[in-house]
Amino acid sequence: MFILFEGPEGSGKTTMALRLLQHTKRGTDRVTYTREPGGQQVSEAIRKVLLNPVHAGMSPLAEFFLFQAARAEFVQKTLVPLLDAKHEVIQDRYSLSTMAYQIAGRGLPVAPCLSAIELATGGLIPDITFLLMCSYENGKARQLAAGKSPDRLEAEDASFHRKIIQGYRNFANLLPDWNIVTIETDHFPEDVVFNRILLALQAHHSDIS
Repeated sequence: MFILFEGPEGSGKTTMALRLLQHTKRGTDRVTYTREPGGQQVSEAIRKVLLNPVHAGMSPLAEFFLFQAARAEFVQKTLVPLLDAKHEVIQDRYSLSTMAYQIAGRGLPVAPCLSAIELATGGLIPDITFLLMCSYENGKARQLAAGKSPDRLEAEDASFHRKIIQGYRNFANLLPDWNIVTIETDHFPEDVVFNRILLALQAHHSDIS
């Protein structure tokens, strides 16, 4: 089963993905957490380039193709083998991030970008997607409270991040096969958000408790 977590900065997606990992791995070694960009040696090397603030002037097209290169390597070398081995994969970001960040955020053309994403992923889509949404202000406040130094993308201005948030909402409406469950996290504690995730998973996959 391929379980995806998506969302803008500070939405809680990584926290929830790791919490689900701890919840589902009890009694089994066939649950794996992966992330994008990364999850494989070459992809992790590309991640360091993509997120390093030193490369603040990177062109949008270079950024897009680096993400697809990392994704293609990750899908072929890590994701597909895990799924073929019947692992439950809990994935932190995937191609919906590219739609939000590079297409909506950077303004890259939709059709050729979607074709490149299809090529990089081989058409592989999640069984269920949890799209955790928050306002730019709340996401920023959570990051500041965590004391995290912003990476290259996190350091972009408010206008860019608001485009991403709207991009997520727009593309979510265009991907019915992704089984997207949108959860607003602005005004709900972690336990409430996590319980909603569990309920949605139980409805989708009765073996998960």
